[in-house]
Amino acid sequence: MDDLSRFCCLISACHEHGKRDAGNLTVCHRYGPGRAKRMLRCRTCKARFSERKGTSHFGSHLPPEKALSVLQYIVAVSRRGSGRSAKTSVSGMAGMARGS
Repeated sequence: MDDLSRFCCLISACHEHGKRDAGNLTVCHRYGPGRAKRMLRCRTCKARFSERKGTSHFGSHLPPEKALSVLQYIVAVSRRGSGRSAKTSVSGMAGMARGS
């Protein structure tokens, strides 16, 4: 049994739209390498969509570990860039983000 409690219907016209753990979603099939990705179906509106739709992983052909590595790099570079434009260090930017 798949845990679908963190998913919700993504169709705005659906009565269950945005309601997590509403019990309206089922896994209609699996796809991708090793059949690891799930195709979800809403029992209310009959729409089908990938579990990755609406996320940064949707349409990505990168393995999850590589995608995470890329996102971490982007965050690190953007923090350094923000520090340079504000004429402060990365640790100074972290302090500003914490509010200290």
